[in-house]
Amino acid sequence: MVPRNVWVYFLKITLAVGLLLFARGFLPPTVHQSGYNEIGHGVTPKFDKIVFMVVDAMRSDFMFSSNSNMPQVHNLIRSGFCYPFTAYSDPPTVTLPRLKGLTTGSSPNFLDAVINVADDDSSSSITTHDSWIQQMALHNKTLHMFGDDTWLKLFPNVFDVSDGTSSFYVSDYTEVDFNVTRHLATEFSERKWDGLILHYLGMDHIGHKSGPNNNLMTQKQGEMDGIIGRIFNDMDENTLLVVAGDHGMNDVGNHGGASKGETSAALALFSKTFENPQNAPLPNDPDYSYYNDVAQVDLVTTLSYLLGFPVPLNSLGLFIPELAELYSKKDQEKILESQCIKFGISIQDCSLDTLKSQQKELVKMTTAYNFPYMYTGLLILGLVSVISLFLTWKWLPHNSALIWWTLVPIVYFIGMLGSSTVEEEHFIWYWLLTSYLIFLFCRSNNGNTRIMIAGVLACFRLIRGYKSAGQKWVAMYDVSTFFSNHPYILWIFITFTFVTFAQPSSLRMVASISVFVYKFLTTIYPISLPRMVKYARVCFVLCILDSVLSKANPDLLFIMLSKNVNIPMWPVILFTKGLINCLNLSVEYSELLILMFGYACFFALGGSNSIATIDLSNAYHGVSNYNIPLVSTLTYLSNWSHSLIWINFSLRVNLSSKYNGMGIAKTYFYSISCLSVCIACWVLREHLFIWTVFAPKLLYTGAWLIVHEIFASYIGDLICQIMSYFS
Repeated sequence: MVPRNVWVYFLKITLAVGLLLFARGFLPPTVHQSGYNEIGHGVTPKFDKIVFMVVDAMRSDFMFSSNSNMPQVHNLIRSGFCYPFTAYSDPPTVTLPRLKGLTTGSSPNFLDAVINVADDDSSSSITTHDSWIQQMALHNKTLHMFGDDTWLKLFPNVFDVSDGTSSFYVSDYTEVDFNVTRHLATEFSERKWDGLILHYLGMDHIGHKSGPNNNLMTQKQGEMDGIIGRIFNDMDENTLLVVAGDHGMNDVGNHGGASKGETSAALALFSKTFENPQNAPLPNDPDYSYYNDVAQVDLVTTLSYLLGFPVPLNSLGLFIPELAELYSKKDQEKILESQCIKFGISIQDCSLDTLKSQQKELVKMTTAYNFPYMYTGLLILGLVSVISLFLTWKWLPHNSALIWWTLVPIVYFIGMLGSSTVEEEHFIWYWLLTSYLIFLFCRSNNGNTRIMIAGVLACFRLIRGYKSAGQKWVAMYDVSTFFSNHPYILWIFITFTFVTFAQPSSLRMVASISVFVYKFLTTIYPISLPRMVKYARVCFVLCILDSVLSKANPDLLFIMLSKNVNIPMWPVILFTKGLINCLNLSVEYSELLILMFGYACFFALGGSNSIATIDLSNAYHGVSNYNIPLVSTLTYLSNWSHSLIWINFSLRVNLSSKYNGMGIAKTYFYSISCLSVCIACWVLREHLFIWTVFAPKLLYTGAWLIVHEIFASYIGDLICQIMSYFS
């Protein structure tokens, strides 16, 4: 007879295979034409050289609003030397797909959001894609590049001179920009280039670390303003300066999603020959819409005409109409005619509205789903769901817990079929967890047990009310916002947290004090400083030793990897665990409660189904340079720490109960979870929010299943078994 745990692991692995097969079909490479356009448009070029300056995460208001600190840019706009725009950045709003859009003019592939962090030269390269970079190289133009090394991965062996810096070491926001600026004096004195690409990363890194509203961001805007003014003063009349944000950022400083802040990037074209005076700065706009709105991909087509190169084959961009006044009537007609031909519209029917309509249709056609992979994945997920449901009813005691284990996945399934419930998934877990606790309260006849359940409910109310969860309410004022605005009060609570952890044992005391001092120092010094890196490594060693000696209780490690503003909630979480432990629930009841708390705490303390809420600020403790495995591990631990602590509790419950049948119930939940998300992606593949809501949810589902449930649970189970053996 096959042991139960073998069945569980087999079904989980099969589940992962089914999910990956579906994802392989749902997230195929973008369809594009290979080769390069060799047919010119016959329009007289306006410029011989270009300086293309990308300021990572330059949101439109950072450059154009009355709150921005860019007076030189505002003066250039008022003087008429600038054409300013708000450029719509297609999701996913991360650097790699946005740079592809800014150079090829093509619609981004959502899979690029994953490749964006892979740091893999071969997967990123687009040397076979036509772009204005490739067109300049084909026309024997000299290209220099300084800044984000993503450019070197996209265009290997294209730049004549280059100096790249890693875009993922987000704790550094000074050296990454200094390494770009230090080349300017030489570049403008020698002028051996036709195209100069500069990519500044500091603004993006400040956003990840501290958000968009702080003194560091104001200082960085002033720094970028000075650089723009310097370049403008040094360049010739035959040179075009383009300043563009690859994307924006949301209210907490992250990006990757589709909020207005993330998709509204600044775009400005500067030339000493322009005559386009406008008011600047403009009043602050909550929709981040300043001057005229354009699609970011429109810049590619526009540059092709301004520089006199063929429009890249895969460009879906339109010529920006505000710049038509630079051309004669004859050239304007040529531009319109060539665009009509490219988009398959007759000259008689051609207008800006019809071109934009055709542009939207072509964007939809660039993604071709692989249905055999999708159907195979759905079939596997369906079979695993049926088998795991059958085994759940066969192995678990037939009591009310079994009914709950059956109904919770069904409720979750229904919730995943709507875009709003996916975006605000926390409401599902809040409702389920509250309902389940009320059920346990009513089920018990013991007064003390009821008091403890009421205590768990009260603790959960504190946890869910601490921070505004989801995507629509993230900017609301809450307790965590109050603490962020009053750091002295926050540190009183942080101090209390560490005091509660500093138990009499000498190692726990030393580890707690060391982590407390380190967390305090991170508010003063950058974590990239060599001494801070060494100190962080010492803290990691102490936390790991403490976890081993406390029999796999890694709470102090998770606190070290948490955001400072979330630390006051750790005593509440641990107190809640203690109350649940005192309830003496049978394992089938406690395991469901732990599962719900794992999800609820993830969403309550900052998690969501948007890529934009992935926090990188705690992924570089003890890291001196970008290391994919290490940074990926720390990113996972820091973002899922509030759920991982419940996995640890779950493993302890299972060990103490000597009962291993709960694995199949959780497998049933995850099978329904994966099946529901995949069905939603399949049925709603033409939905307006397919790439902004459902595709990110598919990635999160994979992380919950493969990394969180299979890998982390297995490693935790192994550690607990070892600790149990030696205890």
